Amino acid sequence: MKIVFLGNMNNLPFCIAKGLKEKGFDISFIVDAEKYFLLDRPESWDNEMINHYPAWIIEQPLGEKMRTFKFAFPQLCFKKRIAYLNSFDVVVLNGHWISLGAFLKKEKCIVNIFAGYDLDVLADFKQVNTFHRSLKQSAGIINKVMPFFLADIFFKRLISFQRKGIQRAGMVNYYATGINPDGDKLLNEIKAGQTFKRLEHRGFDCNKFPYKAPAERKPFVILNITRFFYLNNRNSNKRNDIMIKGIGSFLKANKINAGKVEIIFFNKGEDLAAAKILCNEYGLTPFIQWQPQVSVEGLNSYFEYCDVAFDQLGKQWVGAGLFSMLTGRPVIANGRPEIFDTITNENSPVCQATTEAEVESWLTQLYNNRNLVKEIGVASRAYVLRHYNLENAVNYFADFCCSKMKVYFSLYFKSKSEI
Repeated sequence: MKIVFLGNMNNLPFCIAKGLKEKGFDISFIVDAEKYFLLDRPESWDNEMINHYPAWIIEQPLGEKMRTFKFAFPQLCFKKRIAYLNSFDVVVLNGHWISLGAFLKKEKCIVNIFAGYDLDVLADFKQVNTFHRSLKQSAGIINKVMPFFLADIFFKRLISFQRKGIQRAGMVNYYATGINPDGDKLLNEIKAGQTFKRLEHRGFDCNKFPYKAPAERKPFVILNITRFFYLNNRNSNKRNDIMIKGIGSFLKANKINAGKVEIIFFNKGEDLAAAKILCNEYGLTPFIQWQPQVSVEGLNSYFEYCDVAFDQLGKQWVGAGLFSMLTGRPVIANGRPEIFDTITNENSPVCQATTEAEVESWLTQLYNNRNLVKEIGVASRAYVLRHYNLENAVNYFADFCCSKMKVYFSLYFKSKSEI
């Protein structure tokens, strides 16, 4: 059985591909991102792959020029790539590449790994106006002068291909049901009348993040590695504004001077400029050390150095905060207990917060009680190991692919015997 992966938003597909490869599956993985876009390349997750990919990983960057145009005319622009995908038994697609599923042979087993945007926006006709706004804000002259009616036809064409690609999938991997009700509704609308598998609980390579006991030292270190994104109403909104205001309230309420607390933020996110203004407004600026983006493995040194970390405080789900938890650090976030406590059948050790006051309360407790930092950190690591081990997700993929290929081969040999 030959399996190919195309698309790698935030390395979600790569982790599954690598896990299947280690189980003995015949895997090919196509890297579509340019070298400067580190978050979507394997070396961001696996340092051993810096400047050297093994033979099963193939580098075929999409390029920046006319990216959207190419997906509007896939049969023309991706003719060779579609033919290549058709040489595999199982095709796993992510991002805008999901649209190519519409052009693969009917007997191919197709899997979609959604990062979020590729379903919530790229497959929703209600988002056409979002595309129009992004078009007018782009740097290209052609984009700025394109008549509205042409742009409308163009974007509806893109969305139509994405939906057709999703219709072809026998299995999808998306957020847990309830994280994004609009996305759940959209997926069920597109897949209406179809029987398909849905993996809702993602895992990752927990071995990447070893436990490190928090140091008995000063200052108290606060870490946030999520991108700054809080001005848009999209489902991926991180609500970092709540975090910034809550930290400001904590500093003010406890009359903390620079030197007693350090804050580590990363220079990334659509709302970075606005976040820096808000940090200054709430008195965080003297405490902050702004850092450049690093690889996933490179985050370990930051986790080891911090006392508490943040994840999203909106209505999404805890993502990179799980890495912090594995290293033994408390994470302040909206852990969505109404969803995940039901899935795991236990209470999450996430320091639950959705308001400025709750952020202030947790920081004050952890600042005044370093034993609590260790206690919650140890519980956090154990929790992640129980519920987010990559092995669970890889086994789900493996069982699905094997079951589909058994059906395919039985039908194939039956048809041969009837000739």
